[in-house]
Amino acid sequence: MNLLKELNLVKQRLKVHSGDNIRLKCLGTSVDDPVGWRNGSTELNLQEVRKGKGHLKITMAHALIIININKTDSGEYDCHVGGELRATYVLTVTDPLIDRKGLTASFYYMSSLFVVYFVMFVALMVMKHLHRLTVRKLKDDSKKRKERKKKARLKKKAKLKSKSTPAKPKIALPNV
Repeated sequence: MNLLKELNLVKQRLKVHSGDNIRLKCLGTSVDDPVGWRNGSTELNLQEVRKGKGHLKITMAHALIIININKTDSGEYDCHVGGELRATYVLTVTDPLIDRKGLTASFYYMSSLFVVYFVMFVALMVMKHLHRLTVRKLKDDSKKRKERKKKARLKKKAKLKSKSTPAKPKIALPNV
């Protein structure tokens, strides 16, 4: 009989993140068993829990469900049947943003965002600078093209002028 009692007794330490939902089972019970749950030394009011008030719920199989768990839910939860302890759960509720090193995940997230935004900013600045250079080069090329066209027109005009006006014959004066 002791072996059966030892098999039915569950002792667990659980680390959960705030905001999670958790199910604590009370093993070795049937629907008709007088089951009770205790949080530390406070007996949970199963009538209120069964009605679904708050974030605690009890299933037909006597499991305790904690919905949207928070730090105030940390502590020891005991399931007892007819005064006999069947399960003990020690809950430690942690912030989901804290990692093993004690630095927050949000710090990593924010620093990675900073790096991404910084790289994007630098890329935009480089693109803006290249655009300015390109525009300047196009303007300079346009000016040079206009100057070349203007020179070509002037040369053409000069040629046309020289063709349209007959050349004056050069008269050679005798040497005296």
